[in-house]
Amino acid sequence: MFPSAAIYLSMKEKDPEKAFEVMRVSMKANSEKAGASLAKSARFPGFTRFFLAMWGPVAKKSFGETAGFKNVFYPKKKGEFAMDITQCPYHTYLTELGCPEINRLFCDNDIYCYGNIPGLEFTRTKTIGNGDELCDFRLRLK
Repeated sequence: MFPSAAIYLSMKEKDPEKAFEVMRVSMKANSEKAGASLAKSARFPGFTRFFLAMWGPVAKKSFGETAGFKNVFYPKKKGEFAMDITQCPYHTYLTELGCPEINRLFCDNDIYCYGNIPGLEFTRTKTIGNGDELCDFRLRLK
């Protein structure tokens, strides 16, 4: 996040609109690349179920309080994962750095990364980066 903010802020001094577009395109490309790798892995038998089963512990570590997030982790249901992020360090730090507008690009990364994994459905209707009170993050087996 911090390197992206530094690059963006440097470019923003010259041309704010172009800076945002450069960040949007480059961040999207990187996230689509990660998503393509996950989609490729999903071809292996059992990967999708394994990914979903591991997502809870990974999310609690990577997106938990020790990483600066506050969450509501919902009780596990077979074939589903659900959490709401109620406080996001990306939002906090990007706002403090003076570039809250790129927060939504980080939110969009999830769509490109998790939104095209065969056998999984990723849904999110709200993000803090887009001005909502929380990010609702859902994965479920199709």
